[in-house]
Amino acid sequence: MLKDIIKRELPRHLSDATAIVSLANPTYAVLEMMAGMTVGVSLNSRAISTAITYAGLASLTKIRDFSKRKIGITEESAEWKKGLHDVLFTGTAVLGLKPVIYWMSGETDWRKIAIATVATAAAGAVMGYPGGYLIDSYREVFGVEENGRLPDMIKNQSPTVQKGLAAVVTVGSVGAVAAVYAVAQNL
Repeated sequence: MLKDIIKRELPRHLSDATAIVSLANPTYAVLEMMAGMTVGVSLNSRAISTAITYAGLASLTKIRDFSKRKIGITEESAEWKKGLHDVLFTGTAVLGLKPVIYWMSGETDWRKIAIATVATAAAGAVMGYPGGYLIDSYREVFGVEENGRLPDMIKNQSPTVQKGLAAVVTVGSVGAVAAVYAVAQNL
């Protein structure tokens, strides 16, 4: 039974977590630098956020899915409804989590924590739509769930090409984070 649950849920979890960190890490690194955090604190924040996302925080996507079902959002729903839901859900989740993560990362200046939290919550809300889209697209690419959000231009490619494109997004995200910190250290 546990083996079946792991076999069913692990691919979804890994797909969702990878999509989340691929979009969030570069964006939040920039905002943390703009809030006045040091590269070390921001890097700690990215590491902690990534670790807890893979360790289980990505399961918040189950709450996202439940919320969508509860208010009647389906695969056939208008894209703007899906997007609005993801904007509100992501902004709220970020607002609740970031102060603790920043404190755990070593930031002691509550002004910086407040600025970064508000900035990342606002960005989280803005990123809610593309983030939800990316999560759903990764689910399709990795064979977790058909949901109709993967663009035909990508859906019509071979599975190898689809996975390659997802890898480009993920690796590009890591490169973007490295670039943010390289620039920040040289300012």
